[in-house]
Amino acid sequence: MLEYFKIARRNLFRNKRRSFITISSVFFGVFFSVTMRSAQIGSLGNMIDNVVKSYAGYIQVQDTAYWNNKSINNTFEQNTHLDSSLNSSSVINYYSPRLESFALAASNNNSKGVMMVGINPEKEEHIIQVSKWLKKGEYLNNERGKVLIGEGVANYLKLGVNDTIILLGSGYHGVSAANLFVIKGVVKFPSPVLNGKIIFANISDCQEFFSAENRVSSIVVMVDDYSKVTMAAKQISQDIDSAYKVMTWMEMQPELVQFVDSKKGSSTIFIFLLFLIIGLEYLEP
Repeated sequence: MLEYFKIARRNLFRNKRRSFITISSVFFGVFFSVTMRSAQIGSLGNMIDNVVKSYAGYIQVQDTAYWNNKSINNTFEQNTHLDSSLNSSSVINYYSPRLESFALAASNNNSKGVMMVGINPEKEEHIIQVSKWLKKGEYLNNERGKVLIGEGVANYLKLGVNDTIILLGSGYHGVSAANLFVIKGVVKFPSPVLNGKIIFANISDCQEFFSAENRVSSIVVMVDDYSKVTMAAKQISQDIDSAYKVMTWMEMQPELVQFVDSKKGSSTIFIFLLFLIIGLEYLEP
């Protein structure tokens, strides 16, 4: 072993210029590949974090039938056992219940289909920080009969803060849903699609509107890092009843997963080619 070391040392110093070029090539190849890979993983992590925090969250607990048929009839009752399971989890940072369904928003002669989302204003601030996107008015509190509407909805219906909006829909098990709400604020999300159809209300108002007392369509769960999502989802699945389905952001947004995989794949090919070129340069003729 010592003999090999001596031979290697002699070869290094026999042609210093060649050794310097070889060492430099390997060093800079490793340095730039590691730097590029680290920057890419960091930027992809930030992108995933921004996307999931824009609405969906990292994990959602739903009724087993809800994802394939997002009907108000496929909601479930929030209970203390489910809450205690989520509260006792060591990998969960925050969670927030939601009740989502579709309604017809109207004002004067204009009407528009919207997605009405009942939220817990305090808990939702830890999920998607709705108040961050507030453009006009004030954020929701425990006051009843108030809503936040997307800027696209406000512009289409020609409504503003303190105006009244009419909402019509079909409630739980086909019950008619109709009520008037006062617009407390206007929000502007980065997503034009979300911005053009979203209406937020207190979850208690939403449950009353759809005649779905104590029912939720999903519980949105957040963890502190996207790398912990799979572990958190597995733990939640083990702790809760089989009547619920645990959905990760990878299942809810497969197009985002494909985009991330394609970026990682192209980076891997680039690094492979870089080291291949470095290696071929020093092959014996």
